[in-house]
Amino acid sequence: MKIITEKYQYPYLSPLPAEIRKQLESLEELFFENPQEAIAQLQELVEEFIEFPQIANTLLELLPKIGKVAEYDALACQLYDLFPECLFSQIHYALYCIQHEKHNLIPEIFDNLLTLEQLLKYYNANIHIQDLRGYLFAMGQYYLLVEDYEKSQNCLTLLKKYVPQSEEASLLEYLLSGEKSIH
Repeated sequence: MKIITEKYQYPYLSPLPAEIRKQLESLEELFFENPQEAIAQLQELVEEFIEFPQIANTLLELLPKIGKVAEYDALACQLYDLFPECLFSQIHYALYCIQHEKHNLIPEIFDNLLTLEQLLKYYNANIHIQDLRGYLFAMGQYYLLVEDYEKSQNCLTLLKKYVPQSEEASLLEYLLSGEKSIH
C-alpha cells in the first residue's frame, strides 16, 4: 500500500489550473487567520468551478471545523450527486448518511468495497492519507451501527496505525467505548 501525503492529483479528475491551485493554497492558509473569510471565498470558488470537485473537497474538510453542519450536509450531497465515482465525495456522503440514519446506503455508496483491502485493490494500492482517514472513519462507524464490533475495531486499529493523532481515531475510539451514540 502506498499512502500519499503530499498534494495528490486524482487520476480520474482533471488537474486544477495553476491559478486556481494558488488561490486554493492561499485560502487554506487564510483559514487559520480568518476562517469565515476563507470559507466565504471557498464557497465562491466552488460555485464558479464546480467541475473541479477538489475545491469542494477542501471546503468540506473545513466546514465542520467551524460548526457549519448544514452547509457541509448540502455540499456533501451535491458533490456526491455530481461525482459519485470520486472517493472523497463517497466518503463525505457516507459520513452524511451515517449522521442522518441512512447507514444502509453505505455498501452502495462504496460500490461494496467494504474493507480497506478491497478499496486498495480497486485503487491499485494508492490512497491519499485524507481519503484513508475518512474511509476508515466512515466504515468504522458503519460497522458499529450494524453491530459488527470486530470490523469497527479493525478500522480503529488501522486509523491508529496510519493517522494516530487524528480526531477521527479519537472519536471512533470514544464511540466504540459505548459511551456515546453516533446520532
